Amino acid sequence: MSSSLAYLVFGLADAPGPRNLYRVTNKGLTMTAVGKLKCASVNGLAYTDALHGFAACFQHDTWASSVLLRTSDGGITWGRVNSFYNPF
Repeated sequence: MSSSLAYLVFGLADAPGPRNLYRVTNKGLTMTAVGKLKCASVNGLAYTDALHGFAACFQHDTWASSVLLRTSDGGITWGRVNSFYNPF
């Protein structure tokens, strides 16, 4: 994200413990558990600022379960981005 802030997904959604998403600060010396990203595999994680971000991931082991999630509280909670399909 920047030279002073990054986010790291560590572990699967079903890994033990209440959180698997960490805020990394202090030049990588400090990792703070902030939330739970419920994905079997994360394909991409992008933040627009310290609070707002998106995660592209698989929630199960098939491509059909790929989702786009978003957060507005630094990764504490995540919600699914609803898709809109218009073939015209």
